[in-house]
Amino acid sequence: MSSKRGLPKLPKHGALLLIGGRLPNRTSLLELASGFRPIVAADGAGLVAVGRGLIPNVVIGDLDSVGPRRATLQRHGVQIIERPSQEENDFEKGLHWLIEQGETVVTVMGISGGLVDHTLNNFSIVAKFAHRLQLQFVDERSLGIVVVGNLEWATTPGQRISIIPLPSALLTTTGLRWELANEQLAIGQREGGSNKAVGDWIRVEVHQGVAAVVVGG
Repeated sequence: MSSKRGLPKLPKHGALLLIGGRLPNRTSLLELASGFRPIVAADGAGLVAVGRGLIPNVVIGDLDSVGPRRATLQRHGVQIIERPSQEENDFEKGLHWLIEQGETVVTVMGISGGLVDHTLNNFSIVAKFAHRLQLQFVDERSLGIVVVGNLEWATTPGQRISIIPLPSALLTTTGLRWELANEQLAIGQREGGSNKAVGDWIRVEVHQGVAAVVVGG
């Protein structure tokens, strides 16, 4: 579903994973995070969340950002899981832990902002896990749904829809101003940014590869 103004309505099921990009302000963070269980934070994102009034159930990572402030998290009843390996970053550690717990649907917050290389790496990780988890990512202005099969989504006419290949996707769309019919998108070749919904719903069929469908407010 989608709202007529502001962020498209966010499906509130599955786990929420906070990572080290730009997290929303206190009001938006608490609103967006409501309804998710469990709430997991990767390393320093846990401290940011607590500072904005959101207490995660778990903080996981190498804990280099948490450091001596571990006691602050423990006072709030946060479970701390230290995984020191440098073969994976803390985003990956959080996703692996959620898979171990049997989670299948994960919403990621903090995927962008901060260092550009971190943001690019985050989307590489999204592509890596796209066939193992149903993933979406959210901020105050947009919702991204990672698609490896088919997606149907309620929209409003004129709503901004971007389709970003991760790193490539063969796909067909219905309900967009500029449709794609069994066409290839690929990073460095052709992207699908800033399209528009023409009606009350869209359909995206990914025949091969992975794509992120980003719905703007």
